[in-house]
Amino acid sequence: MDEFRWITTFLSLILTITAAEQRSHFVVRDGDEVSLPAECFRNQKKTCSKTTWIFTGQRNTTETLFECGKIHKDARTKSDKLSVTSNCSLVIKKISVEDVGLYVCRQFKSSGHQVTESVADLSVVNMTEQKISDETILICSVSSFGGRCPQSVKWLYDNKDDENIKTITPPQSACSATVSFTTSPHVSTSKRSELFRCQVKPEEDMKEFSFRISPLREKTETLNTVSIKPTTGSNSSK
Repeated sequence: MDEFRWITTFLSLILTITAAEQRSHFVVRDGDEVSLPAECFRNQKKTCSKTTWIFTGQRNTTETLFECGKIHKDARTKSDKLSVTSNCSLVIKKISVEDVGLYVCRQFKSSGHQVTESVADLSVVNMTEQKISDETILICSVSSFGGRCPQSVKWLYDNKDDENIKTITPPQSACSATVSFTTSPHVSTSKRSELFRCQVKPEEDMKEFSFRISPLREKTETLNTVSIKPTTGSNSSK
């Protein structure tokens, strides 16, 4: 009987350690909103007073975001973009690269002892557009904790590769993808401009983010005029 209890306790400990090492990965576009589920949440009632959210950023600085049922005082600068739901999920609005990092959810007993822990790994996707002469360049970059790169980052047009869109090689980084194409009404109409997607494949499910290029502007010639005030010798000298 004692041996059975020991085996049960040992297996329970192994499962707890394994669960603690598992991470949930989230890939979110810059400016969007994300809700990080509190996997550590277990049978809490009414409030999340026993749940703590801790953030570790790119510079390995640790910051307590939520504690004792409210946003922590050290996170006041982020209070306008942070909130916690009734099930203790952490909601972050207006995502930026500064939010990249690990979000640790911890649950404690009334005695103060930690019971469970879960980790959410947040990466941020940023997409930009550059126009040089008659060429358009699209850049999709992914920022992840520790500088890790996803398995792949690529651009798609109408959910497939297009012969008029060429990938710039070599890429600046494995964490980004850059494509260029000749700017034309073919890809600048309101309908077709929404067909560009950046495909990101992290460790888990593949993500796609749509990007709408700016409309094509017609070239116009502008005549610059200079106004010259007439002067006379009698008025110019006194």
